[in-house]
Amino acid sequence: MGKHATIIVFDLDGTITRRDTYLPFLFGLLLRKPWIAYRLIGLPFAVAMHLVGMRDNTWLKKLFLKAFLKGMTEQQISAWVNSFADKVINTGLREGAVAELKKHLQTGSCVLLVSASLDLYVNRIGEKLGVHATLCTEVELDDSGCITGDLKTENCYGQEKISRLESWLKQHGGESVAIAYSDHHSDIPLLNFANIGVAVSPSKKLAEFIQVNQLKLVHW
Repeated sequence: MGKHATIIVFDLDGTITRRDTYLPFLFGLLLRKPWIAYRLIGLPFAVAMHLVGMRDNTWLKKLFLKAFLKGMTEQQISAWVNSFADKVINTGLREGAVAELKKHLQTGSCVLLVSASLDLYVNRIGEKLGVHATLCTEVELDDSGCITGDLKTENCYGQEKISRLESWLKQHGGESVAIAYSDHHSDIPLLNFANIGVAVSPSKKLAEFIQVNQLKLVHW
């Protein structure tokens, strides 16, 4: 990346993709490894606790990660990771988002994908999209390469996206983020961090925020 390259940031779920990727990835894995079903018994109760505000997004993400993936190696899930990434690229993207992303790449901008979803598959999607870097939630592996069910990094969600971007900018000599795209109100800090924040087919809370703040609005 050139020191003065224009830096563009895209959220993934609901911004480039038409819907969330985390749960489809996990439940697609369940179809291929049905023996893990017994681990999922307590998840509906956990989801209810999150919905009423008793537990946060990070707690719930770790719980799902442990239930679905604890003890597995990346090699054991590699076939599904590849298949899932191909499916997202082939059938799960917003056409307008792809066109916008390609436009930025063609004009020489440095394009980053910043997502709260897991590195297990987000990195692969980023490679297929041709972005310059992917910042996402990283899964912890033990010494034998097995997924522990915990996170190697902080959950790349909300304000944590800013921390990750600031570190990346410092490391690569970047000065600021020119444009950031997101569909979700949890990314209001990200949209405010960029010189131009673009709300993409926004969630209800983000749409309300747009009304009193200077954000661009697009529908893809």
